[in-house]
Amino acid sequence: MEYDKLSKRLFAAWYDLLNSGVESRVIPYRRLTAGLSLGRTLEIGGGTGANIPFYPPGVRLITVEPNPHMTCRFIRTSQESHADATVVSAIGENLPFADDTFDSVVTTLTL
Repeated sequence: MEYDKLSKRLFAAWYDLLNSGVESRVIPYRRLTAGLSLGRTLEIGGGTGANIPFYPPGVRLITVEPNPHMTCRFIRTSQESHADATVVSAIGENLPFADDTFDSVVTTLTL
């Protein structure tokens, strides 16, 4: 989906605040997705990094995120959490990875 730079910036800036109203209902799904992942894990649409606290120790996280402003927030969250995470600028419909690259795949509030 293409949208202008201002929309991308505003969406990233307000995402966590807007999501806070429903976060308590999303947490069980974060535990059932990110919380059960293992090994090398792909997260499609890592956003601002809201799933990071739910990943178990030892997970090597690679996320695809097309919005560069979300990517900046994701990187900040992963650094603050000391998570082993990498962001790749891509979309879920066109993943730049070979088959059998990941042990787990996670997506939350993306599809």
